[in-house]
Amino acid sequence: GTRVVRRSAGEQGLPLDIAVWTPPGHDRSATGSPVLVVLARHDGDWLPSTLAKDLRAVVVTMAPDDDAQALAGLSWIASHAAGWNGTPERLGILGDGPGADRALRITALARDADGPAVLRLVL
Repeated sequence: GTRVVRRSAGEQGLPLDIAVWTPPGHDRSATGSPVLVVLARHDGDWLPSTLAKDLRAVVVTMAPDDDAQALAGLSWIASHAAGWNGTPERLGILGDGPGADRALRITALARDADGPAVLRLVL
């Protein structure tokens, strides 16, 4: 099944709790096409675990309190993508409901701050 790891992450002294879902059979040492790293701004476990399984993606969720935490979290995810056999060049953000506004804002913040590039934005 899908495996989830919960941890704290953050940069610039900004604590941020995240959860990382990996697809069934995920191998961090595999070669070939990198796994897409998706930042899903969503509460709960059903959607992230389903995305990880159905998209064969690494799904990272976080609930930032403010813009600085959101940008730090996105930077942390991009810098750790290789550890999940991913690449920051294939970073996507998903947000639904109230999370859609946050996902759009994180994408704009990253662009304006010359942060990690977002390949896909799903609202």
